[in-house]
Amino acid sequence: MNRIINKKNGKVIVQAFLTSYFIYYLFSFIVNGVVYNPLRILSFNFFLVVIYVNVIFFGSKYLSDFFNRLITKWTNVKAIKTIELFTVLIIALFLNYTIVIIPVDIYYKDLIEQSNFPPERERLVISLQMIVAVGYYYFVEQIKAKKALAEIELKTQKLKKENTQAQLLALKNQINPHFLFNSFNILNSLIELDPSRAKKFLEKLSNIYRVFLENINESLIPLQKEIEVMESYRDLLQTRFHNHMKIDIKIEGNNSELLIPPGVSQMLMENAIKHNGFNKKTPLYISIYTEVEYLVIKNNKQKRTEPSTSTGIGLRNIKARYELQGNEELLIENTDQYFIVKAPLLKSQAS
Repeated sequence: MNRIINKKNGKVIVQAFLTSYFIYYLFSFIVNGVVYNPLRILSFNFFLVVIYVNVIFFGSKYLSDFFNRLITKWTNVKAIKTIELFTVLIIALFLNYTIVIIPVDIYYKDLIEQSNFPPERERLVISLQMIVAVGYYYFVEQIKAKKALAEIELKTQKLKKENTQAQLLALKNQINPHFLFNSFNILNSLIELDPSRAKKFLEKLSNIYRVFLENINESLIPLQKEIEVMESYRDLLQTRFHNHMKIDIKIEGNNSELLIPPGVSQMLMENAIKHNGFNKKTPLYISIYTEVEYLVIKNNKQKRTEPSTSTGIGLRNIKARYELQGNEELLIENTDQYFIVKAPLLKSQAS
């Protein structure tokens, strides 16, 4: 880091030195028609520039950091920038007096006396050449630094977006084999028991996968499309279980601007089937409806005759997908009678 700072500082010293020498040479030649003792001016200018630039270089770093922190906290950026400008000007004038004017009066006195300029004007010209020569550093270099920072932030945001998309795709790939495994088990049992029901089941399954494939690259889909999935999955389940299960879907209101991670309702219905026992006498009731800004999936709890072999991958997957969308959390209520999951409905950014 020190090597980078020293390299950059050295570059600024050279630029400021050449600029200051050119400005003084120009003013002196225009007014006097000659430059008195140019080698002496050259060495003295270099001495002043080295001191001045180093003070500006290290001082501006802390000053810039201070004002950048203020900008992140305050909303009135224009006022902060105005204060910053006057602060830098006052500091520059103070440094000019202590680092330039006093040394000039001591070491430049004989040259000032030879000049056609009054001493006050000569001091003013010297002051201006130094301020102009190095004054660009604070603001010009700060603009360059901010531009570089903006490019870094843009690359960081791009990497975050790519990482999020990769995680979403991984989560989708995780749930699809899981869903296929369960569906093929159901289909296998139906083929032997009732081929006509197996055919219906396969048709519904193909409808569900059509929607999945259409939205494979989407992290969120319109609620209306999710309703298509849940209705197809409801038909698929009822093809298998007949009157052992009752699924009521009641989605009301305008849903055109609401979004949801794809397949949420299907996974939660599947979760209800895995964790509950049901038959013709004691059917499983699943209610799906909207409540404020949530899609609610509610089922009655009934003890299974056999222990559940579920790995919990469904709920973990849904939670992870919502985490990738921001601060939205899945709400779960587990009572003695009901298991209720509330999945947040997200609003379109265009709304």
